[in-house]
Amino acid sequence: MDASLNNMFLTALEDRVISEQLDNQQLMAIESFFWLVDITERISQDIEDAIVEDVISRSETESELKRDTDKTLDIDTVSYNEEAQIPCVICADTIKKDEEICKLECGHIYHGNCIKEWGYYKQECPQCRKTIPLAKDNLVSDK
Repeated sequence: MDASLNNMFLTALEDRVISEQLDNQQLMAIESFFWLVDITERISQDIEDAIVEDVISRSETESELKRDTDKTLDIDTVSYNEEAQIPCVICADTIKKDEEICKLECGHIYHGNCIKEWGYYKQECPQCRKTIPLAKDNLVSDK
């Protein structure tokens, strides 16, 4: 029960006690009821806190990105020849003229070194999540 509801109930109960003079057994039953409500709320909050803590701790350990240097992306880099400076969303730095870049099949452009490093963690475009093929050296035949 929320606190304002408890307060309203207690006020109504006090009015009734004054008007009807409840006996001790009834008062003990009412006190027990509020004690149970309070304990239930505390236990519920403790359980909720424990569940949240567990979910957070599991997500931190289970969702950590793992660097796999055995996998490299099948990408080529070229020199950026445009005058306009554009952002690399991986490092948040600006791509400037004559820097090595990689333009993925989806059209997104990154610093060459940034996307290579990204590829050790994920084989997808950081912006649109389109799969980036792995270099043929990474493919193992089933024979």
